[in-house]
Amino acid sequence: VLASYEATSQKAILAAAGMSTSLDLGGGLMPSAQLESLLSQMVQGDPEQIRQAEEALTPALSTPAFMLDLLTRLTQSQAAHVRQLAAVLLRRRIGSHWRKLGAANTNRIKATLLQVLATEPEGAVVRSVAALCASAARHAMSKGGWPELLSCVLEGSRSPTTAHRLVAMTLIASLLESDEVTEHLRPHFVLLKDLLAAALQDAQLDVARGALKALSAWTPSLGTEQDAASLLRPLVPLVLGLGARALGESDSLGDDETITLVCSLMDDLLEQDGAVQPAQVSPIADYALAAAASTSLELEPRRAALHLCACLVGTRRRAVVKQKLLPAMLARLFEVCSSGGIGAPDDDDDDESKVYKMAAQVFETVAELVPSKHVMPLLLELVATHAPSPDPARRRAVLLILAVTAAGCAEAFAKELPRLMPVVYAGCEAPEPQVREAACLAIGLFAQSLHPEILEHYERVLPHLFEVLADARGEVQGRACYAIEAFCEHLGSDIQPFLAPLLERLTTLLQHTAERPTQERCVSAIAAVAVGAKKAFADYFDPVYALMRHLLGQTASEMLPLRARAMECVGLMCLAVGRDRCSHVLQEVVHVAMAGLPLDAPELREYTFGFFGQVAELLGEEAAPLVPPLLPFLVKAVEQEEVTEFSEHEQARILAKLGPDPDGDGDELLDDDDDDEEDEEDEEGGAAAGTAVALSGTVGDLLQARLILTLTPTHQTLGAVSELLQSMNEESDGDSDSDSEASHRSIDYMRMAEFTLLGLAQV
Repeated sequence: VLASYEATSQKAILAAAGMSTSLDLGGGLMPSAQLESLLSQMVQGDPEQIRQAEEALTPALSTPAFMLDLLTRLTQSQAAHVRQLAAVLLRRRIGSHWRKLGAANTNRIKATLLQVLATEPEGAVVRSVAALCASAARHAMSKGGWPELLSCVLEGSRSPTTAHRLVAMTLIASLLESDEVTEHLRPHFVLLKDLLAAALQDAQLDVARGALKALSAWTPSLGTEQDAASLLRPLVPLVLGLGARALGESDSLGDDETITLVCSLMDDLLEQDGAVQPAQVSPIADYALAAAASTSLELEPRRAALHLCACLVGTRRRAVVKQKLLPAMLARLFEVCSSGGIGAPDDDDDDESKVYKMAAQVFETVAELVPSKHVMPLLLELVATHAPSPDPARRRAVLLILAVTAAGCAEAFAKELPRLMPVVYAGCEAPEPQVREAACLAIGLFAQSLHPEILEHYERVLPHLFEVLADARGEVQGRACYAIEAFCEHLGSDIQPFLAPLLERLTTLLQHTAERPTQERCVSAIAAVAVGAKKAFADYFDPVYALMRHLLGQTASEMLPLRARAMECVGLMCLAVGRDRCSHVLQEVVHVAMAGLPLDAPELREYTFGFFGQVAELLGEEAAPLVPPLLPFLVKAVEQEEVTEFSEHEQARILAKLGPDPDGDGDELLDDDDDDEEDEEDEEGGAAAGTAVALSGTVGDLLQARLILTLTPTHQTLGAVSELLQSMNEESDGDSDSDSEASHRSIDYMRMAEFTLLGLAQV
C-alpha cells in the first residue's frame, strides 16, 4: 500500500520544505559500501559479526557528520533491514548531534525525512522513520518549529490515498509519544482532535487502527479535566463505534488487534477525569461484555475486554450501580465464566480455561468494590439458578464465583453459609474432578475470610475433604490439602475427633503421590493441623517427624521447595507440642537448618528464617547461642537488591510487637483513624481492592528503634546484634541522601528475617 505513494506527492512535500527533489546530503565519513556492509552484519544474527560491526560503528556514531552517512543509507539502500537500522541509529543519536550539525544540515535532514515518509514502501521502515521524526521534532520545534512536518501530517490525513492517511496516523502517533513535542503541538490540539475523529471513522481499518494508536499516545498528555472533556469525550463514541465495527467483522477478519486497542484505550479514558460521561458507561459495558463473550476472538482481546469490565467497576462503580447495570453485567460475566465446557482434566492451560478464570476475577473485583447489598442478592440468584444445572461448567462456575467473592462480601456471606454450604458439599461429591477442585477452593477461601462462622460447619466439611483427598488427580488432591490447611488452622479443639483419620490420609498421600506441588501442599496441611491441634498433636509428633526428617535431608535443587515446607512444618509442630515434647529432635533440626542457609535457595532461606523465629519463641533465652552464626545470613537478607517499600502502618505494627515506645509517641503511628469522610456506598462496601502489601521505612530503622530495647542483657545476643546494627549503620552513612536504593528490600525475605529477629528479640 505504501509503495503507491505517487511522485507528485513527493514533489509537493519537498516543495513545501523548500527543497529540490535531488538532495545533496554531504557526510562522507564512511564509504557507502562499507557502511552498507556493517549495517547488514548487525542484523545477520551472528554474534561475532555483530560484535565486529559494533566496534566499527561505535566511534563513527559519536561524530555528527556520520548522521548524514546514515541518512544516505536510509534513502539509497536497497535492503529494507538496512534502511530500518539506519533510521533506528539516527533516532538514538540525532539528539546529541542536532546542535552540532548546523542549520543547513538539519534542514537537509528534515526535508529528507519527509521525502522518505513519502516514498518508503515498507511499513516497518515507515514506523522507524516516524519515530525518528519525533526525535528530530523535539529539537526542531524548540528552535522555531517545523511547519513542513505539520503540513505533511495535515495533507496526508486528508489524502484520498490510503497510504497517505496511514503514514499520517503513524507519524501523529510517534509525535504524540514525546511529551515535549506534544506540548509544542498544544496550539493545534483541536485540529488534532478533528483529524483523529475523521480517521477513527476511516473506511480502511488500518487507518482507523493507526488513529487508535495515536489517540492512545495522546491521552496521557491530557491530564486536566478541561482537556479531557473538550478533546477526549467527543471521541469516546467514535472509539466504541470502531470497536463494534471490528467486533462485527471479527468472524471474517479476526481483527483482534483493533479490539484489544479499543479496550486498552477505554481503560485509559476511564482513568481520566472528565473523559467519559455517565451516559457513556452503559455502552462501554455492553461493548466490553460482548467482546469478552466472543469465542471467535483470541485470548488477548478477550483478556483486554475483561480487564475493561473490571476497570469500569473500579472507576465508575456509582454509575454502574445507579444505572442498574450490575444484574446484566454479572449475568453475562457468568456466561463467560461457564462457556466452553470444562474440557479434559489436563486442559487447564488452554485459552478457554484462562478466560473463565479471568471472568471470575472480575467477579472478585465487583465484590471488593461494590457494596455487598447490591452484590449479594445477585450472587444468590446465580447460585439458585445454576447450582442444580446438569452442565458441570455451570456448577464449577458457581463454586468458583462463590470462592472469589467471599472476601469482598464476608459479612453477607457469613449470614448465608447455611444456604451456601450444601452447594459446596454437592460440589465435593460431583463426578467431575474440575467441580470437586472448585468446591475445595471455595472451602479454603471461606476458611480464610469467614471464620469463625465457617468453623461451625466442621462436622460436615472435614468428612467431605477426606473423600476428596482420595481423588486420583493431583490437582484435586492439592486443592483439598489447601482447603484442609486453611480450615484446620483456626479449628482448635474441635479438630481432635478428626485428628487420627486426617493425619492418616495426609501422611498416606504424602508418601504415595509423586507430584511435587501436591506434596508441598500436603506438608503445609499437616503443619496447619498441628497448629490447630496444639498439645493434642503430641501423640502424632514422632511418626510425622520421621516423614519430615526424610524431606529435610533432600539436597536436589528440585526438592528444595519441598524441604522448605518441611522446615516450616517442623517448626510449627514444635511450637504446637511444646519444648518438652520436641526437645529430642531440636538439635538435629537446627543443624539441618543451618546447613541449608548457604544453599542458593531463597525459598529455603525464607522458611528457615521462619523456623529460627519459632525456635527463639520456643526456647527463649536458651536460643541465644544461635544468634552469632545466624546473623551473617540475616545481614545478607537485608542487603538483597529487590526493591520494596514499607508503609507507616506496617512499621507501626512491627514496632508495637518489638516493644513499647520509650518516647511515648508510638500511638500516633498506630492510629488508623481517617478524618476523610466516606460516602454511604463506601461504608457498606466490601473489602478494599488490593490490600496494601508494600511498606515504607527500612529494617535498619526498625532494628535501631526497638530491637535493643527488648533484648535482655544476654552477652552473646547483644554482642551479635550490635555488630549487625553497626555494619548496617556504616553502609547507610555513605548513602544518607538516597531514599530509594539502599533503604528498600525484598518483602518476603525481609519479613522472614524480621520474624526471626523478632523471635530472638523476645529472648
